Amino acid sequence: MKKSTLINKFEAKIDASVEALYDARDLIEDTGEIDTYFIDEAIEEVEEMIAKLSNDVSDAVEDIEE
Repeated sequence: MKKSTLINKFEAKIDASVEALYDARDLIEDTGEIDTYFIDEAIEEVEEMIAKLSNDVSDAVEDIEE
């Protein structure tokens, strides 16, 4: 598999994971009973960690010799 294909597939899975977090948050928000501020903050922290991980993985893939 080409490096760019691997990175694109990896990033698509990461994007889907983050989207799932927002979908889960929306379920809670839709009840109208719970303030989702703390959930939003947690998701932002997770997104920052995921972005760092994604960069690290992309760098590691780029270092793979062909």
